[in-house]
Amino acid sequence: MIPRKFLQAPAIDGITAGSLASAVGTMYVKPPARISKVVLKYVDGGSSPTDILSVIGDITCFKNNSEFRVHSAAQLDFLNQQNGTQWAYQKLGTGATQIQYLTIYFFEPWRKMTSDAESQCLIVDPSQGWNKDGLQIQIKLLAAIPSTGALTAQIYMDDLIPNTNTQQVCKIVKRQNIVVQGTEVDYLTIPQSGKLQGINLTNPSTTGVIKSLIFKANGVTYVDEVLREDMINHLTGMGVNPPAYANTGANQQSYSYVVDDSDPIQAALALAGANPWAKIKFTVASSGTVIALLEIVDTF
Repeated sequence: MIPRKFLQAPAIDGITAGSLASAVGTMYVKPPARISKVVLKYVDGGSSPTDILSVIGDITCFKNNSEFRVHSAAQLDFLNQQNGTQWAYQKLGTGATQIQYLTIYFFEPWRKMTSDAESQCLIVDPSQGWNKDGLQIQIKLLAAIPSTGALTAQIYMDDLIPNTNTQQVCKIVKRQNIVVQGTEVDYLTIPQSGKLQGINLTNPSTTGVIKSLIFKANGVTYVDEVLREDMINHLTGMGVNPPAYANTGANQQSYSYVVDDSDPIQAALALAGANPWAKIKFTVASSGTVIALLEIVDTF
């Protein structure tokens, strides 16, 4: 394998020092490229820097103007940390000199097998149906960037494009809102294509605590009303890093079911014709919205 290039990109188009909250910026990675990761770098420049997860809102990745990966900065960090706290966003230094980094991983360095990790690199090339614009990443600000600040991107990639006509399979992140009213809710909008890696329920505005999950596909019950604390214990034992158990605060509002918890990507669940179905249960009658982040490997 040829060495990867580590490229410092200029400021993201549309976002500069002084950009206001709700500003939208866009960056492009032109073909040919085999992208391992994109690192967002934030410098606040103030004595009390704003956290990058509070500065960046939605991050959306597009292929030919069609989104294939969408999550907020906080949701991205949540997904990354499922694989170990070492993959969380980083802060270097303090005060005006502090630098913060948040990474969009395409390859998955936490995989036990290098071949599994490398197979997820994003191949941006006409042979995979990409147009001349290549990868487009759109970033929306939650908070203004001060006049002393800067948001830039770093791209880690190589030019090793496989000589194959096979359509690439890579991770897709779909975000869905689930409206809750009562002690349980059916989750019926799980896609039926690709392979399911995980269901992550996070950042809901519900009034109750997520208690348990039921998940069925192919007429088989894969998760049978498993309590949140029991799922956390199981995933921890498998080497996955779910959020710490708590009955109060933000952690009580999250639940992760990792399908390929045995590590190989091949362990993900094929969704085609599987009629996947889930039920989320709460400790008390609840109302509000649960956000589901689905991790799926598929062609696109």
